[in-house]
Amino acid sequence: MFRILAYEVIKNKKFVLSYVIACVFLAVTGGNFLYGNGAVVYAAEVPAGETIAQIAMQVVGTSVASFAGSYASLVGVSCEPFAALLFIGILENINRWIGSPFHMVETPLSNLWVLLVVTIFFAISKVLKANEATQILGTITHGELEKYTGLAFVIVIASMNVTGLTSVPIQAAGAEAVSSGGGVVAVLTGLLSFIFAIVSVVVFFIIKTVMKGLDVIQMSLTFIPGVTLIVEILKTFITCFIILVNVICPPLGIAINLIIFIICCFLFKYCYNASKYFQKIYVRPLLRLIRGFDPHIPLVVRRLPRKIKKEFANAELPDMIIPIYPLKYYGNEKVSKYERWYLFADERKSFFKKYRMFKKNPVVIECQDSARTPVYLKKGLWYFEIFHYIDTQDNLDKKFPRKEYSFVFSKEYYYRHEEILFRSGLTDYEVLKQERKEIKQQNKAKKRAMRAERREERRLLFEEKKMAFIVQNIIQS
Repeated sequence: MFRILAYEVIKNKKFVLSYVIACVFLAVTGGNFLYGNGAVVYAAEVPAGETIAQIAMQVVGTSVASFAGSYASLVGVSCEPFAALLFIGILENINRWIGSPFHMVETPLSNLWVLLVVTIFFAISKVLKANEATQILGTITHGELEKYTGLAFVIVIASMNVTGLTSVPIQAAGAEAVSSGGGVVAVLTGLLSFIFAIVSVVVFFIIKTVMKGLDVIQMSLTFIPGVTLIVEILKTFITCFIILVNVICPPLGIAINLIIFIICCFLFKYCYNASKYFQKIYVRPLLRLIRGFDPHIPLVVRRLPRKIKKEFANAELPDMIIPIYPLKYYGNEKVSKYERWYLFADERKSFFKKYRMFKKNPVVIECQDSARTPVYLKKGLWYFEIFHYIDTQDNLDKKFPRKEYSFVFSKEYYYRHEEILFRSGLTDYEVLKQERKEIKQQNKAKKRAMRAERREERRLLFEEKKMAFIVQNIIQS
């Protein structure tokens, strides 16, 4: 998990750097938000002889309590942003109308117009994602919008905390206590707020990645009617329940948030692979399709992993290196679904490679044809698929034979489909499809001929019975 987080930090270093600079700037120049005039320590509470450490602990302790309240909705927003933001806005308005019995940080969601906009987006996202026919489109469009909306909310809350907790006036009895203690307290509260701001984004990224990965995994159950609707209802209910518990009973809410975060840490790697698979196979090709696929996209990926560069440091690169993702595999090698592999092709031979951490040699799966079952390349609706049927007679006789393995890659290579076929030595699935079509037509023709033959036999039999009946009547008369 830490390796993945480090990779994402390096990959999004511009965003991280901008966020850190913004937090530092707010910590230096920010004003008061959570406490109005800041966390005030009065002369009656702080004797002139009290130490700097005691002053700092008192003020920072108060700050921690405020942090707990302001970040209480973080887990809920990370799970399902639109549902969480809608429910938070409703709770804020109810809390204000009944006299503010709950300690809730005022956010822009208390504005009815903002709440109306969130409601519209929530309804649209649910309609799209709860329907099997539009689930993928809903996950691509509103799923991405949810991610950035939730991230914006987390950043706003973090900024509010930074600006609210960096200005801490100390009104002590002695001038020495004010001058010496105030600076330390300001530094401690500023540092604390800055740390929480960074941690909040990390927590949001982990939980949101897990939820997105679970959405991708759940798509494999879309063939069951009503599953997507039930899942979306449960997600909304759980999100609202988490937020409600954090408002009514903060200690229990903190415990639930911690449990959810720990579970997400265990699921993070697998769900991260699933979310990256969805990003590369569905989201990115759809965005590229809007402006048109690149007809000259290189067949050797631009950003080669360090281990591939090291392996071919003293040799020429293969003709083709394409990122590829396994969906199904029955073999001796350990293959996890959705993890990124690479399709290598050289001299009309192809194979899959996976470079694993802490292992010198990569895992290799060769694309071996058999006499009856070659390795096919199929052009699908959302992606290209490379697969091989299990080479047994019982399996091949089935209407839908089981696949020994199935790997997919992006539809961005649309214009280089023929070249990929030639370089890899794979078999075009359209050939098999055409053969099956011809066989199907031949079988239909045979059945039509057999039906016509049976009809002719029945006609002749009827004529014989008819003639026999006529002859019998003549004899009797």
